Amino acid sequence: MDPKQLFIKAEFLYRRVEWVEDWQYIGLETGLEERIDNLLKTIFGSKNIILIRGRRDSAIMSQHEIRQLFLQGLYDADFKIWSSDFTVVLDFNRIGVYRAGKAG
Repeated sequence: MDPKQLFIKAEFLYRRVEWVEDWQYIGLETGLEERIDNLLKTIFGSKNIILIRGRRDSAIMSQHEIRQLFLQGLYDADFKIWSSDFTVVLDFNRIGVYRAGKAG
């Protein structure tokens, strides 16, 4: 799928998400890399995941690539991370909070 198709599918499914966790603070200070690693492994296992940012910059990525983007300041924007089968989502807000949900 190209970035536009990934974005459209994610936005369509987002309306059907049942949130299993309320907003939680991720903490943007020291130790961010370890917290992101643990969160991604807990939610997605070791599979590739889909980063949804916009119609032109959404992509399928490895967890390592997502972690590198976090360290480069990805957390300064709102974005979503979906499982490769679009069943599980993490919704991140630029203020340093996230929530987890499942598409139903």
